Order: sequence, then C-alpha cells, then structure tokens
Amino acid sequence: MNPPLILCIEDEAPLRDDIAFELRDAGFRVITAADAAEALRRLEGRQPDLILCDIVMPGMDGKALLAHLRRTRPDLNAVPIVFLTALSSRAQMIEGRSLGADDYLTKPIDYDLLRVTIESRLAQGRRGEVGRSLAALIDRLIRDEAKGSPEGLSLASGGQIMVMGLPLGAGQPVGGAAAMLILSDPRARHMLHAATLAQMF
Repeated sequence: MNPPLILCIEDEAPLRDDIAFELRDAGFRVITAADAAEALRRLEGRQPDLILCDIVMPGMDGKALLAHLRRTRPDLNAVPIVFLTALSSRAQMIEGRSLGADDYLTKPIDYDLLRVTIESRLAQGRRGEVGRSLAALIDRLIRDEAKGSPEGLSLASGGQIMVMGLPLGAGQPVGGAAAMLILSDPRARHMLHAATLAQMF
C-alpha cells in the first residue's frame, strides 16, 4: 500500500521545502505548489489524502481556494484540509472552519505537531472510509438478497480493515439476521486452527 499523499501549498519556497522534507522524512509522499493556481493544476486527475494550505498567498488565497474546491471538486470533500497561518485569531478560525477547513497550524511550524496533526486527520479519514465501506456493503447485501442471489460474497476495504459480507440466504432470517459481516485486520496474517474454523463454519 502506498504511503499517504500530501499536497503542500505554500508560497514561501524555503518553508515549502522544509515542510516537504519533514513530511517525506516521516514517510509521506509529497507534492508541492507555490500558489492556488499551481495547486489546481497539481490536483487535475489526482486526489491527495490531505491538503496543507497556506492562507495568505498571492492571487487566490487559501480560503478562496478551499471554497473553490468545495464547490467544484466534490470528490475532494472527504480530503482533510489543514490551514497554515501566521494569523490565528478566533474570527479567522471560525471563518475557515465554516468554509470546511479541518484544522489549523500556526507559523512558525512545529514539525512534531505537524506530523501528529496529519496522522490524526488521516486516521479520522480512515475511520470514515470504514463506515462508508460498511454502509455500501450492507446496501449491496440487501439488494442481492432482494434479487434472490444470496450466494455471493462481497469484499470491501476501508483503510486498514477488510470487510466481508455474506447474505444468509432466502427464507427465514437466522435470529432476525439477513447477512453476516466479518471485520478483519489484513495485517494479522496468522491462520486459525482447523478445529476452530470447523466450529465457526
């Protein structure tokens, strides 16, 4: 699995280079942009896992860019956006969050806080992915059951968890249940003993 991709939009070249270096050193993939126009070009046909965006930039500022992305790129709605700013007044934070910003980091950048903030926002996104995967899988199982094709096994992946669903078949649901969901961590690769599998299935 590829490391998360971070888009860093910062007009100050030395700071942009420092942020990119720190993030790559922490194991992230990074693409950079000096302003909103370059960021929009970088986003063509691409979906980063998180966007770091300076607020005060020449041309379109960070808030205008965020509003533009929320309006024109619904595919990026679930991508966390973290503002970088030297100005962190309460009014600015309220305005940014009302536009859809997920977090703020103040300059000068504390790189430990930057890494922790990014990891936290990415983990929150993965939890959302798992929920969306479960909802989609349950919906598909219900549709399959209604069509009378209960034998199909469905697989979905959300972040670091694998979700498997199996309709329990036509007729009377078992204990009121129509489907079985199995959540599994694909990193745990140990096999169950044959006797345990036999008891379960």
